[in-house]
Amino acid sequence: MKSNRPESSSADELQNLYTKIAKLITSTLEINEVTEAIMEQVHLYFQPLNWSLLRIDPITQELFFAVAKGIDANEIKQVRLKIGEGIAGHVAQTGKSQYVKNAATDPFFSPIVDKLSGFKTHSVIAVPIIFREQVLGVIEIINTPDSYEFTDNELKTLQTIADFSAIALTNAMRYDRALSLATSDTLTGLYNRTRLDKLIKMCEQAPVISEYRRIADVPCIIVIGIDVDNLKDVNDKDGHHVGDQLLIKTAQLLQSYCRGEDLAFRVGGDEFLLIIQNITEKDMPDVIARFQEKIKSDSKDISSQFSFSFGIVGGMKHRLLELIVAADTEMYKSKALKKKRK
Repeated sequence: MKSNRPESSSADELQNLYTKIAKLITSTLEINEVTEAIMEQVHLYFQPLNWSLLRIDPITQELFFAVAKGIDANEIKQVRLKIGEGIAGHVAQTGKSQYVKNAATDPFFSPIVDKLSGFKTHSVIAVPIIFREQVLGVIEIINTPDSYEFTDNELKTLQTIADFSAIALTNAMRYDRALSLATSDTLTGLYNRTRLDKLIKMCEQAPVISEYRRIADVPCIIVIGIDVDNLKDVNDKDGHHVGDQLLIKTAQLLQSYCRGEDLAFRVGGDEFLLIIQNITEKDMPDVIARFQEKIKSDSKDISSQFSFSFGIVGGMKHRLLELIVAADTEMYKSKALKKKRK
């Protein structure tokens, strides 16, 4: 932060700041745009060297870095802090702002980010983002110059920014949740057919990249079509609640296969689809072979009376619809072969 920043800001400066922050509430419902816009206002007003916004994951109840400036974001993108862990975690737990002039002597300071990034934290200013008594995240300013101390008025201003931010974040999160519900299967939580259709359209619009395959190792995708064998018999014999549990366990298994960029869908009553992305063409045969063995083995762990029929194909991303049809065809061949053996 600039050490020559005036002790107090004019009413016009504060009015301008609050007007810009207020516009965030209605300017966008994209959560990443909201967080970036919030932190841009922090930057413009306070002019810090390092600043970040951490959000609370509603599922794991852990803090993660939604925005980080002045530090290599790749170094900390996997960092997760438990509520109560570190200064940010303590602020999230108590819902109270904290100004730490010497992090090394603070009992709540966690060195995990410094160890991963090589960054050295000296001072921390952290304020909670709270909406209706629920903490959504924390805004941090790191390392003010030794000759400059944050004033009480500036701390109040940063907290006011966080209060405005809470409204904008809540609106964005509700919108994000509504989109998720519209594209998710209610029983399993996997993506549904609506989300798959959008993905197919997006892939069809992607440029065909075969022209430069000789000079680039172009990433491909693997499509796995999966059908739960004899689900109707399970429903008829044991009841639909038992069949639903098998579907949920299948979904959990497929989710365990997914890396960050992979996608799992429930596309029918007992049919699923798994899309493995960013596989190099030369690695594709080995990956397909591993999945074939893994699916055969893992399906037996769910139930002794339970199995999958599946088909696996790979190819270029812009051919996704063709690959889905091909995987579906292979899956039904597998199912027909099982019936012949009985």
